[in-house]
Amino acid sequence: MIDLKKLKEQLTPEDIIELVTFLGADRFIQRNNYIIFPTICHNIDSEEASLKLYYYENSQLFKCYTGCPEESFDIYALFEKRFKLLKKNYDYYKDIVLVIAKNKKVVEFNNQIFNDKYESDFSQYNSPNIVLNIPTISKRILKAFTFFPTAEWLNDGISEEAMKEYNILYSIDRNSIIIPHYNEKNELIGIRGRNLNDEDIAYGKYTPVQIEGKIYSHPLTYNLYGLNNVKENIERYRMAIIAEGELSP
Repeated sequence: MIDLKKLKEQLTPEDIIELVTFLGADRFIQRNNYIIFPTICHNIDSEEASLKLYYYENSQLFKCYTGCPEESFDIYALFEKRFKLLKKNYDYYKDIVLVIAKNKKVVEFNNQIFNDKYESDFSQYNSPNIVLNIPTISKRILKAFTFFPTAEWLNDGISEEAMKEYNILYSIDRNSIIIPHYNEKNELIGIRGRNLNDEDIAYGKYTPVQIEGKIYSHPLTYNLYGLNNVKENIERYRMAIIAEGELSP
């Protein structure tokens, strides 16, 4: 049996970031002794959430400064909040405790607890059988930007050819990298920006792009970035390697 107190004490700030990202957070700000996340505790879509969920490393507790009435709560309670928000039934031990312990490998325990047939409610929520109609956006909107291979990404090993292949653009007035998101039919469904100014990064490295008051966000959970470019190869080789983030394809 897993000691819940011991498990929580073993969680490092990096583990917390992984876990909260696993729950749906799309950005965070890390300070010396606390981390700021979007308020996914009461917002389904992380992109629409404000950066008001604080995690304090000394107490290992979260504090939401907008919509949650509790004074503070721990990582287990955050999992519960997400499940309830997503209206999913869950088993506290299997779908919360074991997910934290197994998936993040932060504590040693008897691996025989698990079997090949186990599937959590959270896994079912992320089932590929879910169909969501995401509105498309006119590609003409991208004419507001230009192509410019930034030094930041070139230094990270992203070639100019790769940027052209994925139609990575640049916003002069914002000084940010523009990342169009397409569905598998190559239709534009969202536009993300990789902020380069320090004052903008404070609110998140990657944020939805806003043009003339309209935010061009989309539910990231339901669209696989880059699939429009590689689906033929996936079909040909019957294999796919999936990684996190737009820099991965």
